[in-house]
Order: sequence, then C-alpha cells, then structure tokens
Amino acid sequence: MSCLFDDTSLLDMIMGEYGVLHCLPEHACYISTETILPKTVIHIWESFKENQKQYLSAAILGGPNEVSSGKATLFTSGNSNANQKFEPIFKLFTEQIFYMGDQPDWAMVMKIAMNYTYTANLELFSELYVFAEKKGIPAEYIQKTLYTVFPLPGFRECINKIHHRNYSPVNFAVTGGNKDLQVFQQAFNDVGAVPRIGQLLGERFASAAKSNLADQDWTAINEVIRKESGLDNHHE
Repeated sequence: MSCLFDDTSLLDMIMGEYGVLHCLPEHACYISTETILPKTVIHIWESFKENQKQYLSAAILGGPNEVSSGKATLFTSGNSNANQKFEPIFKLFTEQIFYMGDQPDWAMVMKIAMNYTYTANLELFSELYVFAEKKGIPAEYIQKTLYTVFPLPGFRECINKIHHRNYSPVNFAVTGGNKDLQVFQQAFNDVGAVPRIGQLLGERFASAAKSNLADQDWTAINEVIRKESGLDNHHE
C-alpha cells in the first residue's frame, strides 16, 4: 500500500527497474491511495494484469483527524477479491466503504469529484468572509450560518481556519492543493468536461504556492482572496 505525492512518484516506484511491479510475487495485490489521474490508474492496472498481479485503487476521503478516528470515507475499485480481503483493514480507519466495481479508475473519479467539492468551497467560504467584512458584518454571523449549511466536520474545520485566519495544523498543504488542482483540470479535460471553477482555483493555488503560504494548510488561499479584494493580508 502506498500514499505518494503524485502520478510521477507513483509510476517511478511501481514501474521502475526495481519497482513494485517487478518485485511482487505472482497474484499479490498492490493498493494505491494516491490522488492521481484516472488514466494513470488504468495504465497501472493494465500493467499489473499483464503480469498476473492484482491492483486495487483505494481513494481516501478525509484528513488525518478523520483517518485516526476511524471516520474517513473510502472509495475502492478494481479487483473485487482484493477489496473483500482487505476490507477488515480498511474498516480500521473508515466508517464508509464504497466499492465502485471492477472498473479500476472509478474510485479515483469519485475522489477527484469529492476533492473538487471541498476545494470549490474554500473559494466560497473565503469570498463570503471578505464580502461580510467589507460590509462591516461580524464574522461570527458567517461562521454560524455556514455551520448550519455545512454540518460535516471536514467543512467545519475549513470554516474555522478561514474564520480565524489560522492555517494550522496543516491537514493538506497549499503545495498539495496546487498539485490536486492540476489533476482535477487534466481529468476533466481528458473527458471533454470544462472545470471553470477549477481554472479559477488553479490560479489561486498557483499564486499561494509561490508565496510564503506554500507550506501552510490549503485553506490559506483565503489570504490570496483577501489580498485581491484589498483587505489586510497580515495574519498570525
């Protein structure tokens, strides 16, 4: 099982001369939890199949807090026998497991869709706070209202970080968000879909990644949005 940064690092580890594909015994199973392009998943799955080995895509939805408390959601796809075999392990860190079937890239499609949802809401939350601040409305009203509309813990954590402009602890860094935005846009483009929100977010994350925000939590794109709107960019 692996959880590497991007497509390139995963392909290097799997397909290299001394990679996992060549070292695993016949019929062994490899589980990938990276956020990568669906076409990369298919490429890896085909390579494993040609070598009589099994590949399971296991896309985790949730940050460190959700995983450590067993509250994460997991999308899996690929080899059904492997999914059943490793389900007891998956249940140690998840409360929901969705096996998407034997189409190997479907789990990754769902992960991209859900990550895209989270990322799009970072833009929404930040813009709402900026709008309210410019009208002199106390930020607590935005926080309480967003809590009502977005009751899930993951959303509330993002709301709190933007509300307090405190981007630690880092659950997912700006650099990772910047990478994911590139994955989102490429995945959409590969099927002829147009990620309009992703194009805007790509600009936000690219700007943040080139600044002193690069290693902070991805909610720190709030500072890019504040700066664009002419608000004080100082934060602790």
